[in-house]
Amino acid sequence: MILVFICYNPAHLLAFDVRTDRFTYRAGDTIFFSVEHNMSPMKIQLRDISIKGEPVVAEIGTQRQWVVPADAPRHAMGIYLKEDNTGKTTYSSYFRIVDSTMITTYDIEKTKHEGLNVFTLDGGMSAEYAVQKSLTDLCGAISHTWKIGPGGGPNPVWGTPDFLVSSIDKTISLYNENLGKTTPIETVIISTGVPVIPYLSATLNAVVLPLHFLVSVNAIKEIESILNYSSANGYPSYATLGYDASMDDVGVAWIKMLDIPKEYKQFINDHQVKNVIIAGVGQDVHSESFCRKLKNAGQRQGEYSDGSLYILYTQSGSPFDIASLSSHLKDYDEQKLEEGKFLADWESGIVDRQIKTFSTTIHKHTLAKPYTLIAPSDMGHMYNLAVNLSLAYLKKNDIVANGVVLNEYLISHPKYELSHGKIPLLYWQFTPAATTINTLDNYITAATADYFPEIRLKEKNIHINARIGKYDLENELKSRGYSNTTKRLDHIEEIWNMADGINAPCEFIAHDIICSGISAYQEQIKAHVSLTMEDLDNLIKQVPGIMLNPE
Repeated sequence: MILVFICYNPAHLLAFDVRTDRFTYRAGDTIFFSVEHNMSPMKIQLRDISIKGEPVVAEIGTQRQWVVPADAPRHAMGIYLKEDNTGKTTYSSYFRIVDSTMITTYDIEKTKHEGLNVFTLDGGMSAEYAVQKSLTDLCGAISHTWKIGPGGGPNPVWGTPDFLVSSIDKTISLYNENLGKTTPIETVIISTGVPVIPYLSATLNAVVLPLHFLVSVNAIKEIESILNYSSANGYPSYATLGYDASMDDVGVAWIKMLDIPKEYKQFINDHQVKNVIIAGVGQDVHSESFCRKLKNAGQRQGEYSDGSLYILYTQSGSPFDIASLSSHLKDYDEQKLEEGKFLADWESGIVDRQIKTFSTTIHKHTLAKPYTLIAPSDMGHMYNLAVNLSLAYLKKNDIVANGVVLNEYLISHPKYELSHGKIPLLYWQFTPAATTINTLDNYITAATADYFPEIRLKEKNIHINARIGKYDLENELKSRGYSNTTKRLDHIEEIWNMADGINAPCEFIAHDIICSGISAYQEQIKAHVSLTMEDLDNLIKQVPGIMLNPE
């Protein structure tokens, strides 16, 4: 159902209820429209909003139906109302024409390979990846990064007005189907997808519920419709919309919840959750943060209000930014934007408003105790936290530290790594090799000595789990005395595809688990003792730049 509200002047609000039975259609489908209004006769005009200029596709009169032509492009179709008397048109909302190759929510498929469960993410990015890794480790399974789409990044999840609601439903269904609908869960993490989250999940045996989801669109008005639909149905949210170099010909937006949805509250209660950790990078940490707000978007309650829509400039408004946004967003118009400002990081940031509202909702509607886990000044501190979490977990389970694995963004296998005594070094792959190895020398070595003073990391294996710059990293390691290095195969993506043999990291790990015994591996990780909130509090006192607070 599409609900449309059109305001012609501040003194008089006229409501139009334009209904279709769903938000996606295929070639040959008949779309039935119903329109109720109290004005002169109006037509429905359909425009292709995935094309610059929005060409008119059809005008629908009193018959109120349209058959999707066989040759209709797989695009977003804007619904406009056209006044018969004046010819004036007003945008209402949209639906999407799709085919079998397109997805409108992310998905995590579960298959079996020689008895081992394999999870494969399709769509989404870091936040949805964290869900996949949480499921993987809670189920004693294996998973890849994500299926590769055009541009080398994930496949696009095409927007529909109900995108946020559908993404929330998908997340809850994935956990309930794989863990059981009422299985007790000690801890839930509500977070962005900052790369430490899979390690926090693994060491606490916690479920990850994203506070935002990634959608792909070709028009700013698609995001406006998603925000309007979400707000009207009880899901207040805001959005940051930009582009990603790894995704061709689409704009991408994080749709960010401003309160905990009823589905999350129900999940927390059904699973008797005791602790909820609200995690992310603080709102004053500026990385990919330079934005311009769409004028008149959102309530007039300061930044990050319900319905607020920000356009992100990855390179702070460079000519390349402008060209990319103009190409990917067909209705991009700088005249409709406010002046630029730095706001919370679009992928990893969590804002104070979210923390306050989430905590209040948890107290009011659940029996769980809320905590915040924030890096208030530097995102790098969150990357380093994975080291301390892993060392504390190894120590608690009498697993001797046995080397380091360099995991570029975005790859990790937390439970498997921990079961083999590996310490993760998480890093952004475009950082200079010397800077990355400085983390090993200056941070990981010192932290390891606190937990395992007898261990000399230069005598242990250092595995380079990287596609980009791995030879530079190898040379840097050897120049500093790390002689026992191994590295990932060349030109191999971290994607599950056994048709071409065993070559991706996840495939090698699956092979090792199968050869060693699936049951033995699952029993081993099940026997491990999770970190507690007290453990987490104690170790974070030793980590610079991280704050853990009860709310």
